[in-house]
Amino acid sequence: MNQTVSFNLAIILFLPTFCVIAGLYCWLPTQPRNRMRWIMDFSVVAIAFVLSLLAMGWGFHRAEGVGAPIWQQAASTLAAYAMFLGVLGIGGVSRAYWLRRTSR
Repeated sequence: MNQTVSFNLAIILFLPTFCVIAGLYCWLPTQPRNRMRWIMDFSVVAIAFVLSLLAMGWGFHRAEGVGAPIWQQAASTLAAYAMFLGVLGIGGVSRAYWLRRTSR
């Protein structure tokens, strides 16, 4: 399989998982819902998506020549998932700190 097709296939197959996790991140907690909260949530999700694409590319090329070709997709998906969750985790902690500070 062509490497470009294989890389794009890894992105396409993992996109629904990213959408579900990003939706939960933006939806919870439900209060407050002001403009600054929406801007912060969507910027964190956008940064997480871009960094996960970069991590996916790194994992894909790092696993080149190691094992079967499926390992390239597995390594790239694991790297992207870890980066996405890491950025959302940092964003969630900073959002909790920000919400706690503004509620006082």
